[in-house]
Amino acid sequence: MKDKLKERLVGLGEDIHYIEKTTNYGHAEFELCPVFKHGYLRELYIYPRQQENIDAYYRLEIDGFVTSIGFSCYGGNHTEPRFWHNVWCKEHKCLCLRFYVPLGYKSFKVNDHFGDNISLEWGI
Repeated sequence: MKDKLKERLVGLGEDIHYIEKTTNYGHAEFELCPVFKHGYLRELYIYPRQQENIDAYYRLEIDGFVTSIGFSCYGGNHTEPRFWHNVWCKEHKCLCLRFYVPLGYKSFKVNDHFGDNISLEWGI
């Protein structure tokens, strides 16, 4: 299925929208493939899963010296993102994370912090 999707280039701070939950597919899920080269994160691939009408995946090009990824959820009585599966991605040659999005949100964004860390953030 990945080879049939179009690529959408996103930048830091751009919202990635999704439908939180549907009757047919249940809770929205994403697959995250961080590609490191020489110890630094260079690309981040984000694939939507368990969602209707998926036509594209997201790619984030990263410049600088990013060495880690974090996840955060702000405000209200919302759940945190739940990671449930780690697999080896043959396409990107990296450890891939599959996670359910937190309840109560319709989008998330990737932000950088202090130049060496990026995070997926909900509720900003």
